[in-house]
Amino acid sequence: MVVLEIDPNECNYLTVGEESFFLFRTCDERTMVCPDACPHRGGPLHMGKMNCQTRSLTCPWHETVIMERALTRRSVPAVAASGRVTAVFSVAPGTPVLRTKRRIFVNER
Repeated sequence: MVVLEIDPNECNYLTVGEESFFLFRTCDERTMVCPDACPHRGGPLHMGKMNCQTRSLTCPWHETVIMERALTRRSVPAVAASGRVTAVFSVAPGTPVLRTKRRIFVNER
């Protein structure tokens, strides 16, 4: 298990081992850490479009619609407090972690 503290102002995209994650802000402004791969064909969800009326995210590759509650179920355990996010990843200690700042299109409403 690896526990990471994330400053959203400095990092919003993570690669933990072989898997990528992004910080996702829900329609009611909760922050989650979600896998970036669409369950349909692995499209980059961080480039998707959020619809707060339907509470769904549309994947940019094949326009697959993913409900916000499904993203919540796929997210890693995380707590947002005091401007930071602490997330727990089920990987071996010492697993390589790459933190980056990317343009996350999902958060544009």
